Amino acid sequence: MAALLSERGSAEASLVIVPLVFLFLIGMQLAFSSHARNMQTIFAQDDASVRAIVGQFSDLDEFIAIESSGEGQKIDLLVTSRERSLINLIPSLPQILGRQAMVSVKGLAVIENSR
Repeated sequence: MAALLSERGSAEASLVIVPLVFLFLIGMQLAFSSHARNMQTIFAQDDASVRAIVGQFSDLDEFIAIESSGEGQKIDLLVTSRERSLINLIPSLPQILGRQAMVSVKGLAVIENSR
């Protein structure tokens, strides 16, 4: 009888701990996803700025022509893209989504005068 009394509360504790661990993993997944998006945005913006200054462009870069009020002045908007897969803390997340979780961001920079 004493052995049974020492096991009291273990079923209730497991009923609380399992959902809490799952909620913790969801929260950490959201935090990692947000951090990954922010870091990739910084890298994409840096790529766009450096490419606009140096003038070395990639085949994947997009250019959008912008109307300029000055004569003979050409202004373009450079759009760079980055894509990266996310860290999965929840093992079945790719199966639930039906694909690998990815973060895709764009960086912008203005190119003045010539290209």
